[in-house]
Amino acid sequence: MRLVVGFLLISLLSVAAYGQHFYSSPSVKPFHAADTHSLYLSIDNANFLKNNEYYNDYVAGYTKLGFFAEPRLNWILSEKTRLSAGVHLLRYSGDQGFHKIQPVFSLHHRFSPNFRLIMGTLENQRHHNLIDPIYHYENYLDRHTENGLQLLVSTQALEGEAWINWQQFIFRESDFQEQFETGVAADVILYNHEDVFSVGLPFQMLIQHRGGQINRDDTPISTLYNTAAGLSLKFGTGWSWLETLRLDNHMVFYGDASPQKRQPYSNGHAFYSKLSLDRKPLGLEISYWHARQYLSFAGNPMFQAFSVKKDIPINPNRQLVTGRLHYGRDYKGLKVVVNADSYWDIRRGTVDFGFGLYLLLDTHIFLTNTSGKHAH
Repeated sequence: MRLVVGFLLISLLSVAAYGQHFYSSPSVKPFHAADTHSLYLSIDNANFLKNNEYYNDYVAGYTKLGFFAEPRLNWILSEKTRLSAGVHLLRYSGDQGFHKIQPVFSLHHRFSPNFRLIMGTLENQRHHNLIDPIYHYENYLDRHTENGLQLLVSTQALEGEAWINWQQFIFRESDFQEQFETGVAADVILYNHEDVFSVGLPFQMLIQHRGGQINRDDTPISTLYNTAAGLSLKFGTGWSWLETLRLDNHMVFYGDASPQKRQPYSNGHAFYSKLSLDRKPLGLEISYWHARQYLSFAGNPMFQAFSVKKDIPINPNRQLVTGRLHYGRDYKGLKVVVNADSYWDIRRGTVDFGFGLYLLLDTHIFLTNTSGKHAH
């Protein structure tokens, strides 16, 4: 009983609703004809403290304290084409030097108001809106940069994207495997009545492949995938104390399509239901997870039927109730975010929790315009 009360206290500290954890708005300046030939400096920066007090058999507790900074120069070639170049720096407090120093470079072209193509460093500030069991939201801190190709579509009936994130390139005679992730995320909008009520059919797929034909590594080829499909309902309440209410239901699947199976399970499935309530600047999510033999290569390890703590499968069945708090407020380009997570393992009767504090900077600074016109 104390565990249930503790979980409810963690979850109900907020009187409302739907949040995006600590995600900032996409660090991408919209296309405008007046910006043609303009040069901008953009700065995407996250300063973070994430502490997870875990005492379960699946994931060990840990703390992340540090920052990443991604300054870029953005050259607006036309109202349809933009070139961007910079560097991504990741540093953990207490570590010597930078953990990551990566160049970022992308060419972004808009073929029409509804269709865009990006090659180089991808647009992934919200990690393609994948659900947490497929792609862990903490990857925003550690795996912020993705490189490859990305197609984005936005119409009244469809919001979606397809991408490939090439993680490890190989040369002839390389002694390691190539590795990439490719995915699709789409929301088919069945009905949308302004901010009153909407119905959507979400579909998500993320595939990881490791292999290669020109390298010398004899490790067996590996192809793993996670998919999710379901129904989403969103209500605009019109109330001052609760602005929106959203219910997302997903059937989630895991599969191993490798020629030689080496994972503890070759397939698995789960049901994931999440209730989100929103009253800015507050957010609350409560979800239910019921899974059997579910594995993921990029998702939140708390949802898996595998112990990353002990590197062994423990129980093929996993049943969780989770609560997530979110508070976010903007201060002229600076966003302050506080969030908390709780995980109630129904089968084991245990509760784990974590909390985070984030200062996020997302700004664009006009530098010059070679056409002699000041951009908007």
